Amino acid sequence: MTENWPLIYIRWVDAYDGSGGWTSLSDIDDWKQTDWEVDQVGWLYEETENYLILINLVAENVDSIGHRMKIPKPWIRHREEIKLGRKQRRVKNEDV
Repeated sequence: MTENWPLIYIRWVDAYDGSGGWTSLSDIDDWKQTDWEVDQVGWLYEETENYLILINLVAENVDSIGHRMKIPKPWIRHREEIKLGRKQRRVKNEDV
């Protein structure tokens, strides 16, 4: 299933709201200087002008996926395609 999807690494900045409850206005100056950076690896399922859809889990024997993420392109700071050096061998339970 994943043979047509490139495996990529991205670093992107997520939105966050800080701590809940009341805070002073002076705390905003420190808070706004911090970015919440996320490093993520996944299969690139779809790319548009505005966003990427990455899939992190694939169960090929039941045609199911998990942990899909739609990430706006302006939030992405770095992107690389991951090339696997050799064909990966499936590991049987008894091999583990």
